[in-house]
Amino acid sequence: MNSRCVRPILPILAVVAILGGAAAAPPVQVFRHPDPASPLQARWDWAFRQSAAAEFPHGYWVGFSIHRLMGEHSFIGTWFESRTTDFETLEEMIAGKRTARKPDEQTVKEAAQRALDRLEGRHEPERMVIKTLGILLRFGPKNGRVPEVVNICDLQLIFNPHGRPLIWLGGASDAESVAVLERFYAGTAAVEAKEDLIQAVSLHQSPGLAVPFLEKAVSPSSPERLRKEAAEALGEQNEPRAVEILRQLIARDASAEIREEAVSALVESPVPSAVDLLIELASKSRDEDVRKEAVSGLAEIATEKAVQTLEKVVFDGNDTEVQRHAVSALSDLPPKEALPYLTRIAKTHANPEVRRAAIEALGDIGDPASVAVLVDIIKGRKQSAST
Repeated sequence: MNSRCVRPILPILAVVAILGGAAAAPPVQVFRHPDPASPLQARWDWAFRQSAAAEFPHGYWVGFSIHRLMGEHSFIGTWFESRTTDFETLEEMIAGKRTARKPDEQTVKEAAQRALDRLEGRHEPERMVIKTLGILLRFGPKNGRVPEVVNICDLQLIFNPHGRPLIWLGGASDAESVAVLERFYAGTAAVEAKEDLIQAVSLHQSPGLAVPFLEKAVSPSSPERLRKEAAEALGEQNEPRAVEILRQLIARDASAEIREEAVSALVESPVPSAVDLLIELASKSRDEDVRKEAVSGLAEIATEKAVQTLEKVVFDGNDTEVQRHAVSALSDLPPKEALPYLTRIAKTHANPEVRRAAIEALGDIGDPASVAVLVDIIKGRKQSAST
């Protein structure tokens, strides 16, 4: 998605903008649906009737909300840290009233404490909470019912509609939300809007709804940009079917970039079978770029089985470039974990180029233990291949 919204990772990160001394935002005209418990599609029909009656000259926004389990200090949207209190959060905008803000000095101290705790390894796992996310679609004055832009914003963050009115529909279930977004996806030809809609669907924590939609989005008839977006989104779905779709994409997609993106998505996948597929690709794929991407992914996962596969690629493979890539991946492990593997490769590998890659990696570690290994190599003291 464009810079207006950030794809969630763990933890979900927010874009930070410093607005010290910024001018007050103009008041926003908000129309609220009178019956937010009615079916979502009926509320959308009401929104379009409102827009037709008002004839907004610069377009307008229509928004609704969904719930998502997220880290307590994680956000989706744009987080403005400002010395002024003239900017409204989306929640305040919808409610039509301000809430009490923490003093700037307090928020700065809290952020500094969290950063210090992370550096010193004292931070606890982030508490997971249910948060409310706004899904907002912008429509132009002449585009009818086709969205130009899709934005996602935590209700606790600032949303800037740039002077356009907001029609707010209230909350929606995942099933209602995905059904509406899928209809908008089918009804627009704009690739950028479709990318935004793919990301919006992927945020729903209902894989049974999201995965079938994403499977259609990675079909060969979809533009490459959309296949790439959907491949990345599949890696976020806790659903074995998503891994199988990525397998097929890696095997069949005509674009090397899409195949590599699908491998990267496996690294992010919470499904256990994703690791097994990465191991299979790193060991057996005939596509060198796919093997390299899988090798790099195994280093990120860094499970015992993944690291063993990297070592196997180094010693049993016959592609020097992929072997060197596996050495590089091993060097990304914590130094104490990487050292035994790099030492063995540097002292025993049959391919001088692979040995040189391991030696360079040892030099990059630069601690006394790696220096001792380099001294041994300089003096001709090798270890046996079985060590």
